[in-house]
Amino acid sequence: MTIMCTVSITGTTVEKIREVSKERPDLGEKLGKLLKQHGLIAHRRFYNGNEVLDLDEWETEEGFHAFIKEARPIIDELARLRGADIPTDKVWYPF
Repeated sequence: MTIMCTVSITGTTVEKIREVSKERPDLGEKLGKLLKQHGLIAHRRFYNGNEVLDLDEWETEEGFHAFIKEARPIIDELARLRGADIPTDKVWYPF
C-alpha cells in the first residue's frame, strides 16, 4: 500500500528556491537519485505566494523514512541556501 507525504517549505521565497535550484543543480540531482532509490513514485510541487507544498507518493513508509535519514544533509543544505526553515513533513495513509 502506498503512502502520501506532504512537505511544507517555509521561511523563504519561491524566487529564492528557483535561484538555488539553478545555482546548485548538483544538490537536486543527488536528491533525485536518493528519491528514486528509496521508492518515490510521484512528486508534485505547488506554490501559493511564497508558500510551497510538495506532495510525494512513496512505495512504503519505510522507504520514505530511509530516504529522510540518508538525505538529511542535502535537505539541510538546501534549507540553508534558501534561507528557509527545515521542511516539515507529514505521512498520510490511505483508507
